[in-house]
Amino acid sequence: MNAFSSINEGLLAYISLRRRRQQQQQSTVIPGSSFRTRYRRPDLSSWSDSRCKSMFRFTYTEIKRMCKLIGLEPVLKFNDLKAKREFAMAVLLYQDNIGRTINKLSDILMDRFKSGLEFDERQFSKENLQRFSKAIFERGAYYSNVVGFIDGTMVQTCRPKDTKKQEMVYNGWKHMHCVKFQAVNTPDGITSSLHGTYSGSRNDRGMLKCSQLVARIASHFKNVSSEKRYMLYGDEGYSYNRYIMAPFPKSSCTSHQKKTNKAMSERKYGNRILQNKSGLKYSLSVVFKNFHACINGSNISKMFGLEPPTLEEYSSGLMRDTNQLDIDALQDNISDDDSCLGEAGQELAKL
Repeated sequence: MNAFSSINEGLLAYISLRRRRQQQQQSTVIPGSSFRTRYRRPDLSSWSDSRCKSMFRFTYTEIKRMCKLIGLEPVLKFNDLKAKREFAMAVLLYQDNIGRTINKLSDILMDRFKSGLEFDERQFSKENLQRFSKAIFERGAYYSNVVGFIDGTMVQTCRPKDTKKQEMVYNGWKHMHCVKFQAVNTPDGITSSLHGTYSGSRNDRGMLKCSQLVARIASHFKNVSSEKRYMLYGDEGYSYNRYIMAPFPKSSCTSHQKKTNKAMSERKYGNRILQNKSGLKYSLSVVFKNFHACINGSNISKMFGLEPPTLEEYSSGLMRDTNQLDIDALQDNISDDDSCLGEAGQELAKL
């Protein structure tokens, strides 16, 4: 049995509604009356682990475990549609044409994940900061206080019809229409911070300023560690500050500085997943990528020799209410002409 034929069984049979009508319809339809044929949903608990992984990347046991940790109700209601939480999660992971289930469940999940996804305080605990900096340094990095890597990632979108929106999402460097996200990746294979969406025309410095990440890590790092100043490492798109480290300028750096840039760039890694997804779907893909790393490990965690957090540990940090910082103090770091909100942000949200 090849991969194509297995996909057309079970769940796809329910989704595409291709079963013969006469096998499902047990009663006579009265002319003029409303009747909707009912189809039997597949029993995912009876599927083998290999079959579930080929379609959802998770086994049924792992899907059930995630639903329980997230705190979903046993039966979810989407207007007039009801579905067991495990089945709805499987549909979301499969990403096929059941828009109502996907959209409603996506909203439920992001309501719970948004705060922790933007900045997971548990990931940046004192113990983890020590583990991360040690692992990166022992891997050959020049600095001993780097705990993660910050970078922007582009998610390609269709070209909007409106000229103003085209200019907003067009990226002149890559010559494509896209939205952008700012991600912080840690050496245990987890994306520990994700901010977005931003317009495709915005550069890395602009995203950093709008995300207020520097103010957040400044407050958090001071609370968890006063004896050592930990930092993030970025590429040439970032400027050096107290908590973000960037390479030396190529035009004026010495031979020693060139070696330092090379040593750090070889340890740096980006957020390379599902580049064809946009907005909400991309954010959820990052969450499920982290879930997958917690359960199965990742190439990044193996490279640095670190164990990722357990699914329970990561979920507790992801859904924890973070401390609210002084908004007025944060706003002082953003000038009026560089605000990430306003008219441009409202137009982008409509795409």
